[in-house]
Amino acid sequence: MKGWLLCAELSNGSTEWMQLKIAKDASPIKVARYAVANKIADGPAFRWWVPYFINKQDRIISAVRQRVAKIRKNEKFGLEVPKPNDIRRALKIDDETGTTHWREALTRETRTVLPAFKILKKEEKVLLGYNELLTVYDLTMDLTRKTRICARGDQTETPSSVTYASVVTRESIRIGFVLALLNDLEVLTADVAGAYLNAPCAEKVYTILGEEFGDYAGRKALIIMALYGLKSAGYSWRSFCARILREELHFIPCRADMDVWRRAARKANGTRYYEYIFVYTDDIISISKYPRRILDNMNKHFLLKADSIKEPSRYLGASISKHLMDGDSHYTWAIGSKEYLIESLRVVKQKIESLNLKLKSKVTSALPSGYKPELDASNYLDDDNTVLYMQLIGILRWLVELGRIDICAEVSMMSSYNCMPRVTHLHAGLHIFSYLQADLDWKIVMDSA
Repeated sequence: MKGWLLCAELSNGSTEWMQLKIAKDASPIKVARYAVANKIADGPAFRWWVPYFINKQDRIISAVRQRVAKIRKNEKFGLEVPKPNDIRRALKIDDETGTTHWREALTRETRTVLPAFKILKKEEKVLLGYNELLTVYDLTMDLTRKTRICARGDQTETPSSVTYASVVTRESIRIGFVLALLNDLEVLTADVAGAYLNAPCAEKVYTILGEEFGDYAGRKALIIMALYGLKSAGYSWRSFCARILREELHFIPCRADMDVWRRAARKANGTRYYEYIFVYTDDIISISKYPRRILDNMNKHFLLKADSIKEPSRYLGASISKHLMDGDSHYTWAIGSKEYLIESLRVVKQKIESLNLKLKSKVTSALPSGYKPELDASNYLDDDNTVLYMQLIGILRWLVELGRIDICAEVSMMSSYNCMPRVTHLHAGLHIFSYLQADLDWKIVMDSA
């Protein structure tokens, strides 16, 4: 391989000439594909290793596709979730369990979504495009049953205008809690009821209502509001919300994050400050000396769920609480993942019980001492256990997002084996959960100092 130099484009856009051996060790698949594409794979510097990596890539892709096909999508948190549009199975689950969870969820959703339709008379004809409705079933972390009646976005043409809808970042939210602490401001959260349904529909389509709509089942209806699932729905809602905040409430967006809205205000003693609104689709945070006034004004333009207006205890999956730091006389805001972690541990224990595995106790490090996953030579996992490994890594990555930065390096390391994990990789992943189990209540605390 001596004498070969490759010109590589780096992540920052610059280019650099590097030795072939270094490029191969850093990214063998990319270099192998480059050699094949440029018809130099038969050369003496390539033919002894390129076929191996190309074949390995094909084997990995084939294995992943088989595993994805086997993932059970009708189960969540150990409970059965009906498949989309399977209303009969949803009602049968209620009958089998002696509950009314799915019936109540369907009733709530149809009541919420009905204003999105203009129901036509039976003899009326329509010349618009047809769109099938899709009823999706889901479970939240607290096992609340939820249904969502959506349009089929794949059945409509791509709009010629922009359809992207941004949301506030977690970094902005954390900065917001710091600002609330520094300026002695109050924080309230609220949920918008049927957020998308407040905005007019930008697409011209009709549908036929399903049996979820009771007496209206089988009737044709025009979709007049931004129904979930339409390609333009997210953008329509965000544009409508932005217009209300800008024109009616006189907030302006921040340059660094267009979903952080601010407005100049004064406290009772004359001190000037900024009050803020953070928008994540239908989840609102109001930070002000008088945050309820802001939410009351927003409620005049779109309905906020009355029981959702309160001090935050949970936002975007994270647990929000007040914490008293040593030496301080007042409480500060803290963001943690305790609730999600407790539920995750329950799910993980349930999944590994059939494998006769248990989480260890008294674990003090995220990975076993001296463990090097890149040197692991144990057997590859079968398809079912590979899916389990991928699910475990997904849970761990979300825990890092919620603030468990103490496992960031270890989770990143184990994530690189998602495609072809080995038996000991699975045990190492469970070791991380054992470590988390030993200390549930880690928090990111906003220090006013």
